[in-house]
Amino acid sequence: MKKGFTLVELLIALSIIVIFLTFTLPKVFKSIEKSPDSDVQKLNTLLNKACKEAKETGIAQEITGIKGDKTLEFLDEKIRLSQEVSDVEVNKHLREGITYGFKIYPQCISDFVVLKLTNNKIITLEPLTLTASVQYEK
Repeated sequence: MKKGFTLVELLIALSIIVIFLTFTLPKVFKSIEKSPDSDVQKLNTLLNKACKEAKETGIAQEITGIKGDKTLEFLDEKIRLSQEVSDVEVNKHLREGITYGFKIYPQCISDFVVLKLTNNKIITLEPLTLTASVQYEK
């Protein structure tokens, strides 16, 4: 009696594995791509708090930070990003100096903000939807 598998049996098993991977791997990679970025989640939470405060007071609220630091502040609330902020654009103007800030208005709209982090991550704040999104610079 022979021990082992024939070539045909091995090819069939390999074909089944390839078919299985063909259907599952793209779904795995899409779920990884769509998983929420922690920096974006933290910033969106801070934006929602600033929006709520701006609505309640009727006064524009400011979120501030320092270039070279990971921290963004709003009132007594602080968030830490994964990397330091290297450059900041507010309303298409590159911010000079070390400190920066951007406003959230009572209508829950904001300045247009682009935060460039030291790991080539770019966080963009969309003014009308008041949401942050992320992309990577090549």
